[in-house]
Amino acid sequence: MGQSSQKNRSALLAALLLVVAGMSGCSSTRSYLFDAPEAPASTRTQIKPPPEMPGEAPPKATFTAPPPARASEAPAAMPQTRAAPAAMPDPQEAVRSQLAAWRQAWASRDVPAYLAFYAPGFKAGESSPARWQATRQRVIGKAGEIELTLGRADIRQLDAQRVSASFTQQYRSNSKTDSGVKTLQFRLIDGQWLIEQESFSAAQR
Repeated sequence: MGQSSQKNRSALLAALLLVVAGMSGCSSTRSYLFDAPEAPASTRTQIKPPPEMPGEAPPKATFTAPPPARASEAPAAMPQTRAAPAAMPDPQEAVRSQLAAWRQAWASRDVPAYLAFYAPGFKAGESSPARWQATRQRVIGKAGEIELTLGRADIRQLDAQRVSASFTQQYRSNSKTDSGVKTLQFRLIDGQWLIEQESFSAAQR
């Protein structure tokens, strides 16, 4: 029994020595088991990153366009149009209208309106415009009811500023009655046709 135990111990010791020797010769193997060697550069470039998990993708940046401007906010394009100048009335028609208004002012004995149809310097046979106006105011004021009839006027344009009008005139008031041909010469003054000359030729009885 003693010899057998001795042999067993020798065999166990020898086995331990073999194990220790084997482990000392395989240090690179042992390190590899715990620390894997770094992969070569060519191999690293071929390694693809693991696929992203569903629901873990980073949010993408989005661009929201500004809302379009409202029609009311857009500047209205104003038409660049220029108003056409007002057409000047026909001189003959303007004078015909003046004649009708002049007759109405005289027949209604509206002295201020009647005198307004004459040019500022008009004085007829008087020494001054003021004297002529005073005479006409006196005559018209005492005439009473006036009946005044004008025939159709023969209107002729003398130049751009002067127009002549000839017509028959029948006049009757409390103090005077006459008839004949009257000629008025109008001049355009400050946009108005005003009487600058007046003549009357009584009809033969």
